[in-house]
Amino acid sequence: MKTNQNFHRPVLLASLISSVFALTACGGGGSADSEATRSLNSTDAAVAAASGVLASTSAAAAASDASAVAGTQPAVSSAKIAAVQAVPKTNLIGTSAIQPYIDSNTPGMAEAFLMGAAASGTANSLNLFIDATSSATRVIVGLYADAAGQPGALLSNATLDKPVSGSWNTVALPAVEITLGTQYWVAVLAPVGAGEVRFRDLPNGGGKTVTTSRTDLGAMPTNWAVGAVYSNSPVSAYLTADAAPAPAPAPTAQWVTVANEGGSLTVTGSQRVRYGADTRWIEKTLTGNVTCTN
Repeated sequence: MKTNQNFHRPVLLASLISSVFALTACGGGGSADSEATRSLNSTDAAVAAASGVLASTSAAAAASDASAVAGTQPAVSSAKIAAVQAVPKTNLIGTSAIQPYIDSNTPGMAEAFLMGAAASGTANSLNLFIDATSSATRVIVGLYADAAGQPGALLSNATLDKPVSGSWNTVALPAVEITLGTQYWVAVLAPVGAGEVRFRDLPNGGGKTVTTSRTDLGAMPTNWAVGAVYSNSPVSAYLTADAAPAPAPAPTAQWVTVANEGGSLTVTGSQRVRYGADTRWIEKTLTGNVTCTN
């Protein structure tokens, strides 16, 4: 085909017809693209045609992708993977403030702190600040329902082995539903033989706190028998839930050039292609061997 300064050589391009199958196409305008086969991340052929996007390949990309075939998905970049994994958290109960008072209990004695839920959701982790002077090698945390001003039913509990002193420690918690405005008890226990756990709470004058009457506990008690009563809540602890990730944006439709005028390629299945240059294109659905020619 003849060309002049005002008209580029025609190209044949392919669009995607689903988010699963990536299509190939042939196109022109540069010898480096004569035999490149590329995969796309696109969904709508009509949108692609309207956008007029031409994603030409470089000579290096053409060499590295020469063995790619239609129907493959492009690799997800590490940046995208990191964004997906960085799921935000919702604070349901408690505080992330490091309280001023260093508190502790005899190993085998649990202490529970009354707190109101700041949000509704499914709690699946508990975060506890353990003071730098703590010697505990194991800490058990629990969540109780409120029963007339004292710990009632044990809703969930988990064990933190080898806690890090002077730091926030996070432990996975068996999922439990939390209701906004409802009162709960967050409990802390260093079991017998595990050393003394030291944590942070308020001096007298805070919210209600109760200990167990038993001092030989190796696990959170199913039935809480109240020992001493204090006013040190809240403890430096909070329950969190994974926030629902935002929906992924719809992929942008694209066209890609894989061969110049006179070149050819093999189309896997039926794929939508267009042939032409600049803003002048003819679209067809093709299968098998395709030649970029009039």
